[in-house]
Amino acid sequence: MLQRVEEPALRRQLDEATERQRVLERRVEQIIAEAERLKAMELYDAAIGLIQAEPAGVRQAKRMQAVFDSCAAAATSEPARLEAIGAAYARLGEPECASAFERITKDNTAGAAEIYQRLGARVQLIADEQLTRSVETARQALAADDAALAETTLQAAAIWQTSATSQVQAVWQTVQAETTAAKKVLRFKKVLKR
Repeated sequence: MLQRVEEPALRRQLDEATERQRVLERRVEQIIAEAERLKAMELYDAAIGLIQAEPAGVRQAKRMQAVFDSCAAAATSEPARLEAIGAAYARLGEPECASAFERITKDNTAGAAEIYQRLGARVQLIADEQLTRSVETARQALAADDAALAETTLQAAAIWQTSATSQVQAVWQTVQAETTAAKKVLRFKKVLKR
C-alpha cells in the first residue's frame, strides 16, 4: 500500500509549476487580447509580430496559434482586397464602378467597413446621378417621339440600377415602363399608317 508523504521540496516545486502555468495562461490571454485588438484595427503585421516576439511556450498555445493563423490569412488576403477597393475607386463615375463595387462587397472580409461604407455612399451618389441623367434624357427623347433613343439611354445606365437609391430606381423603372409603352404605341401607329 502506498502512503502519501508530504515532502516540502516537492510541494514547493508543484506550487511553483502551478504558478508558472497561471502566469503563462495570463500572458497568453493578454497577448491574444492585444492581437485581436490589432487585428480589429487591420494591423495584421503588428499582431503577427506581437505573437512572434513571445517565447515558444506562449506561441504554442492552441488559441494563440488560431489567432496567429487568422492574422496571417488576413495579411495575405489584404493586398488583393485593397487592390479591388482601389480599382473601384479608380472607376468612380464609370459604369464598371458599380460592378467592381458589387464584387468587393460580396467578398467583405472582417474590417474595412468604413472604407466600404464611404465607397458605397460615393457609388450610390454616382449611380443616382447617372440614372437621373438617363431618365431626363429618356423623357426628352419620349417627348420627341424617339422611343429607341429613350430605350438606348436607359439601357446604357442600367448597370447603375442596383447601386442607386430605391427612389431613383423607382423613377428609372417607371420611365423604362413608359418607354416600353411608347415603343408599342409607335409600332401601332406605324401599322395604322400602312
